[in-house]
Amino acid sequence: MLLPSDKIEMGSRTVTFCELTSEELAYPVESASAQTVIALPNTKTEIFAGALVQIPPCAVLQVLEMGAKSGIIELEANRDTTRIQFENGVPVHAESSKQLGYDAALSIVNVEEGRLGRGVG
Repeated sequence: MLLPSDKIEMGSRTVTFCELTSEELAYPVESASAQTVIALPNTKTEIFAGALVQIPPCAVLQVLEMGAKSGIIELEANRDTTRIQFENGVPVHAESSKQLGYDAALSIVNVEEGRLGRGVG
């Protein structure tokens, strides 16, 4: 039987078991019986940000691909914001206020001015 503070290691992750009262949870509990809750780290953390005069967007995309990174990059340029989502270095979704998919991803390749930020996903 697992007890609060017991830990199990699975690959590079450690699962820690804990016991929470209903007052400590961020959502209402329907029953008093034991429940399983999975808590993940905050995924809105900004990893890096900067001006595009220092590094072109295509170089950032290459770094994300070569590092097999997951997350979302956001580019603000030309009065528009474009977001590209990566899973293990592969772009899986892109959107801007004007375009969606492949066209939105291509729209940032030659941008020379603007701001770029990346968060973990």
